[in-house]
Amino acid sequence: MYCVLTFCRKHYPLYRPNDAECTGHDAASPEERHQVFHERYDVLSQEASQRGTFSRTDFQLAKCFLPEESSVVAIYCSTAMVVSLLLMAHLHLTKTSMLLATNLMGKHKGF
Repeated sequence: MYCVLTFCRKHYPLYRPNDAECTGHDAASPEERHQVFHERYDVLSQEASQRGTFSRTDFQLAKCFLPEESSVVAIYCSTAMVVSLLLMAHLHLTKTSMLLATNLMGKHKGF
């Protein structure tokens, strides 16, 4: 099998001894259905297959939750407002300190 950039995607079916019970258009040929699978090579191990089995009452779910789009927009807007307020406060303080410095310098020139 040729792998591009050392990344291979391969499907490992759940454990079963062979394909004897498999039917449908993608089933193995009749002569291949009774070939014994090698656990952890042709199919997953029995242990891994039991952990990966889903039913209505017994299931496992591992999911990475992503934020909703509205949450992302709210975070961006809040951040923009906070940055704007900080910038305005900085500019206001800078302007006030410049006026104070100018007034102080004007008073000293008079001496």
